[in-house]
Amino acid sequence: MDSGSGAPTVQSTSTPGPGSEILQQLMQAAKAEAQPITSDEEIAKRVKFLTDYQATTFRQSAAHLQLVQVAGYAALFALWKFAQPSLSDFASNILVLSIGFSLSVFLAFSIFGMVWFTVQTRTIKVAIQGKTGADYLNAFTSAQTANDRRLEAVFWPVWEKQIICTVCPAAFAFFILIINAARALLTAP
Repeated sequence: MDSGSGAPTVQSTSTPGPGSEILQQLMQAAKAEAQPITSDEEIAKRVKFLTDYQATTFRQSAAHLQLVQVAGYAALFALWKFAQPSLSDFASNILVLSIGFSLSVFLAFSIFGMVWFTVQTRTIKVAIQGKTGADYLNAFTSAQTANDRRLEAVFWPVWEKQIICTVCPAAFAFFILIINAARALLTAP
């Protein structure tokens, strides 16, 4: 209990959270980064960690985005089904155009994203093909840096426009549905 200074010592009994393993790996990678690479085995470990981390982050982000978008469209169609009896022909046509445009942009961007990441992954594979040791790590890092630059220059601006082109029409359709549903409920006998 006493550390010699007269003050009691406190021992932590809490268990690490679910993200602590990743945090520990990142801290170890940061410490290792400060030390020179000494072997091909160490290079391979670092490349594997970077590759796994990148792949995991992308998969989780992509899955979350798709879940949110699919849930949003499902909710929109459920509201449409509820409000459909009270919709005029004009309102129905506006909803079809708004939701149709939003879904078309969403699908086009999804296809663009799949093609984009396939091409980018291929450029890394080509860059590291036949390389070993430090050359492998340098080629991987160089190819990944080039991909990151292309991602910033091309993919993210397209992604921003896609968000605007999917969210605005979907929000407009949602607003029309809510207004019509509220009108139907307020005028119900």
